[in-house]
Amino acid sequence: MQIVGGLVVLSGVIVVNVASLDASTSVNIGDFLILTGVGAGALGAVLFKRYLSHVMPELAVAIRNITAIVIVASLSSFLDHGFLRELATFPAEKVVLLLAFGFFSRYINLTCFYEALDRLPATTISLLEIANPLFGMFFAVLLLGESLYAYHIIGAGLMVIGLVIEQMSETTLAKFQYKSLIVRFVMRDKN
Repeated sequence: MQIVGGLVVLSGVIVVNVASLDASTSVNIGDFLILTGVGAGALGAVLFKRYLSHVMPELAVAIRNITAIVIVASLSSFLDHGFLRELATFPAEKVVLLLAFGFFSRYINLTCFYEALDRLPATTISLLEIANPLFGMFFAVLLLGESLYAYHIIGAGLMVIGLVIEQMSETTLAKFQYKSLIVRFVMRDKN
């Protein structure tokens, strides 16, 4: 069931990405970097849950951000628009705004995420994580005036359905294992 749920989520991602392509757009390196970032984030969450749940969330956030900065700075030398050139042209009056954005969008978000990983099952967190793109879509329409098309809604719906299937599979498996244990216990008493 988790594989089925994952495939339904993937189909939602594909619907949004393929439907948004037209003759004037093409797949570029940014699309690949976004998908790589999503995969790295998922792998990082699993590794943290498995091996580093005893580490303070603040330290995990600091290490994660420092690692990201080092990777971006390293890879920027291979891209047309370099990281150092971006820093040199960044307006000084917007540094405070950028720091506030980083604090609210990354620090508080990731600290709460790692605290949740310590207390909740990973499948529950993955179900709740779907709120990120849904709220992103909502605020893009509300605050930025972006257009919302049917394929966005269909893709988001498929992602939510896939994550619900994954969540239900864990609950169903736990119930099945519990019932199986009861049946074995009853059968042992009868013998």
